[in-house]
Amino acid sequence: VLSQEERGAILAALQGMRAVDALSDASVLSKIRGLFRQEGTSWIEINFGDWGGVIQGQFEAAKQAILRHRVLEFEYVSVQGARTLRQVEPVKLWFKDKSWYLWAYCLERGAMRLFRLSRMRRVRCTGRCFMPREGAEDWIDRQDAAPATEITMRVAARMGYRVLDEFQEADVRPLEGGDFEVTMRFVEDEWVYGYILSFGSAAQVLSPRHVREGVRLRLEESLKIYSE
Repeated sequence: VLSQEERGAILAALQGMRAVDALSDASVLSKIRGLFRQEGTSWIEINFGDWGGVIQGQFEAAKQAILRHRVLEFEYVSVQGARTLRQVEPVKLWFKDKSWYLWAYCLERGAMRLFRLSRMRRVRCTGRCFMPREGAEDWIDRQDAAPATEITMRVAARMGYRVLDEFQEADVRPLEGGDFEVTMRFVEDEWVYGYILSFGSAAQVLSPRHVREGVRLRLEESLKIYSE
């Protein structure tokens, strides 16, 4: 019934499922390889894990909370280092651009939010149940399909390693003195402002003007916290 290429595609897909522990039993793959008469080493190995195992606990707790419809509680660390206690109704784990995120309805904010797993601390699955909210999946789909904003930024030479790691060669223009001009396209939300701020004083937004102004306002708000 299945061609050689189709059988190979199915095995590759199952191998990928093992990367997120959705298929933890290696014997299942072995049996299907035998059924398909395809022995030997798989041609692909997918591993979403981080080197230090930093997000392993967060991932597992979030997965169980989603599957069991349990409220998830954790401390969330902002890009400025501020910690807030969050209780959320988790909807979906999301891998995007080298990082894992959690889409969830935040009970404190009363709205859907996106949380980066590496910034979640003291994560625990509570005993509180919840009914999945209608429209949550549609909201996520709309956010993922939102139009991207093109942002141009000057990055100091000392951040050259990040330019190499995080930008395509076609989006980088070397400047005199060793600095770089980079172009990136992101959906304009709090995450992208946090990303820009993560460069600290080594980056300056050149355009568009409203994003540059948005970064300035967020820096002023952070300064007020420390001034007080």
